[in-house]
Amino acid sequence: MYCEADGTPNTTTLGYLNRVHTRAGLTAVNPTTIPAFEKAVADERRWEFALENQRWFDLLRFNTTMTSITAENVMINHFTAMEPFYAQYNDPLTATQLQTKVTVPNDKFKLLPIPNFEIITNTINPIEQNSGY
Repeated sequence: MYCEADGTPNTTTLGYLNRVHTRAGLTAVNPTTIPAFEKAVADERRWEFALENQRWFDLLRFNTTMTSITAENVMINHFTAMEPFYAQYNDPLTATQLQTKVTVPNDKFKLLPIPNFEIITNTINPIEQNSGY
């Protein structure tokens, strides 16, 4: 998180990044450009939290904290690469159809719904449901 917050490949950030990277038994990385550094940080978070359901929220945050990574582009590339996998299901969507779901302006996919219990029980300060839900 420090590397993402700093946003530049310097001695301190590369030290932290490589500490995590080498702990996993991998060779040290030395990204010298901002896009390469941002990709290294994003990849490290992706691998570190692979099964903890944080990737989408990281991608949304990267839209504002990183200059070269956007949630939309990552998902477009994912759907392109994974189209053969999705094709094995009944009535599969094509890569283009899936890509449209993330490229069409739709704020619904950037926020989760507020639990109904929270809306109902907050009577003094009413809460509105996030748009699209």
